[in-house]
Amino acid sequence: MSDQPLAKEFITDLGKFSLFRDKDYLNAYITKIDGTPIWEKKNGTDTILDDLSYDTNLREQVDNDFLASVGLDSLLETKVNYFAPPDGSTGSQETGKEEASVSDLREDYKTGKVDHIIQKLSLRNLIYPIDADFGNTQDYIQINQFTYKPVNQNIFFAESNEKKRKDGDGFFSVLQEGVRNGSPKEKHLGAVKLPMPNQLQDSNNVAWGQDQLNAITAAVSSEVFGTTGGAIKLIQDLISGQKNFQDVFQSARTSAGNLLGNLAQAGRDAKDTVTNNNAALLGRSVIGSAILNIAQFGVTPETALARGAGVVPNSNMQLLFNAPTLREFTFNWRLTARSREEATRIKNIIRFFKQGMAVKKSNKTKSGTSQSFFLGTPNVFDIHFKTAKENYEILDRNDSVLRIKTCALTGVAVNYTPEGMWNAYEKGMPTSVLLSLRFGELEPIFDTDYEEDPFEYDSSRRDIQPVPIDAIGY
Repeated sequence: MSDQPLAKEFITDLGKFSLFRDKDYLNAYITKIDGTPIWEKKNGTDTILDDLSYDTNLREQVDNDFLASVGLDSLLETKVNYFAPPDGSTGSQETGKEEASVSDLREDYKTGKVDHIIQKLSLRNLIYPIDADFGNTQDYIQINQFTYKPVNQNIFFAESNEKKRKDGDGFFSVLQEGVRNGSPKEKHLGAVKLPMPNQLQDSNNVAWGQDQLNAITAAVSSEVFGTTGGAIKLIQDLISGQKNFQDVFQSARTSAGNLLGNLAQAGRDAKDTVTNNNAALLGRSVIGSAILNIAQFGVTPETALARGAGVVPNSNMQLLFNAPTLREFTFNWRLTARSREEATRIKNIIRFFKQGMAVKKSNKTKSGTSQSFFLGTPNVFDIHFKTAKENYEILDRNDSVLRIKTCALTGVAVNYTPEGMWNAYEKGMPTSVLLSLRFGELEPIFDTDYEEDPFEYDSSRRDIQPVPIDAIGY
């Protein structure tokens, strides 16, 4: 190993490591506590000598040390307290608290002030009809209610940079692997069991859109994207430490020389292009249109060609993928009370959904007042279709119909006069009501959601289960 001064020491779950490097980060190496090298860099090129010891945690610490060496560490380490008053005080009269935190804010909103009522309702066994034989001779739908948990909290309001990097939400992890979404469910509040809806259907959709690319646009795009690839590679090498700023200037000089050579070659190639009648006609239309547009005359190249030559450019139209879409579901039930107990259960079920979808205020807010600095996210719901278990089956999931991911309850509609006139029992209880629930999935459906191997699923997403090959899935 080259003789470099000790620059820093790192501590991971695997032990203590020492970094030796020069000031420009061109030559460096890392050793274990016993002096065994596990990583080295020579003349800007790094080599991993021990894959097990040079894990993700250590790699991110080395990356952050490199950023610090070039003065970019403030982008990663600066912490701004958005919840503290401008005068530096906390605004709190409680002792022992130095500053407001996101965890304190979450405590005020993650569990609603009246969510305990939902838990109390669920203890009453919210089933309709009350004498249903669900799970034995009758198929049914079970709707579970949970408090909401932010899926990207670590990216914006992590407890610490160490925890952010450990959970895969650090600067380099997000750049390399993309945004990681967690489960939106936090605390289970209760469940309702209802008969299978009379109208049960789903519609999976993906957004596609038309796109055009004519010959001139394609030609220009080919040259532009051909040069940007080298620029992106140069930025990657600069961030990883494989190149320094001297290399950047040298690459710029080389690129300038190549550009002059390319222009000269382009001039020679133009001889063949201008003699091509099609290219010449299209070029005249584009240039003429540009000149007219400068003079505020709106004439497009397509208009010039269509009116002047009776042709239009081949737009090479294609249908291209744009984005996934989110599914929505609507379920309807007619709830008819046949006894006083069943009437109470129907009222409990309607309240279970109406209260669960309501926007939350702070736990410290008095009921009846509009005062609340923030508004909390309503509760979310899991929807499962169940059937009878046979032959010692472990799961009672109905794989013959669709599966649904965690949903937001976006609408609750209750018709208290489904017969077109008022009919009620004693105490004003309607003889029958129509309950309509509208749900929207929180995230799209992806091909990986159809994986049948349970070991291929992210351990942090236990709310998504494997799909057997004979199941319909999502």
